[in-house]
Amino acid sequence: FQLIADNDPDMLWAKDMKSRFIFTNRAIREKFLFARDVEEPLGKDNLFFSNRIRMEHSDRENWHTFGEACIHSDKIILKTLKPMRFNEYGNVRGKFLYLDVAKAPLYDEKGVLIGTVGSARDVTREKELEAKQKEVQTELSRLATVVQQANQVIVITDLQGHILYANPAFEETTGYTIEEVKGKNPRILQSGRHDKEFYKNLWDTIIAGKTWEGIFINKKKNGKHYYEKAVIFPIRDTTGDIIQYAAVKANITREKKLEEQFLHSQKMEAVG
Repeated sequence: FQLIADNDPDMLWAKDMKSRFIFTNRAIREKFLFARDVEEPLGKDNLFFSNRIRMEHSDRENWHTFGEACIHSDKIILKTLKPMRFNEYGNVRGKFLYLDVAKAPLYDEKGVLIGTVGSARDVTREKELEAKQKEVQTELSRLATVVQQANQVIVITDLQGHILYANPAFEETTGYTIEEVKGKNPRILQSGRHDKEFYKNLWDTIIAGKTWEGIFINKKKNGKHYYEKAVIFPIRDTTGDIIQYAAVKANITREKKLEEQFLHSQKMEAVG
């Protein structure tokens, strides 16, 4: 049985009623207790090994923080007499360790309670990835909120220019619902006020991986023209390949109208 247990990558052990080891496998001895041999853990508890490890760097408070939690969960098992799972974590020789621990009461062949039996799996990497994913999800959620509430029009297209996403500001500005334009090309907004060279320059710029900036005179669903100051740029994946295009556009119709009125008044004054 010792040979079989020593080949198991998970930590395995058994303890008596006072949380002293009566059995350990290689994984817990080498990865957690740092015991000298198979005999050393017998009759000793977690605190014996924790205190010894802490003494290696007594000047470092967080060098080793495991030990007490293990004893505490042993007491819970002996009190409830039920199998339970625990999340136990802390620093082991300065390195953070997160364990998925399963413990249960240990009975002898006569059914007499003699201690606890347990196993632990190192899930540190999984927990780190989980935390990172949660962080990414939080950032994405925050970004989505910003995009949804932005006053500027935000549009995302595929490489062929088909609209994949447009925010609520797009609906307010153009009069088109997102459902109406999804899968369509933004050319539905073209007013006819720009020549082919204007759009060719735009596409040549973003296909080359650069950012295009300019002003559109576009047409709403009701046929009215409006001015948009736009920034259009490629979106890249983790390898650097362009996978989509995004446009951030501000409605500057009012500013343009005021500018035209000012120029017109200046012209009239010059004529007068």
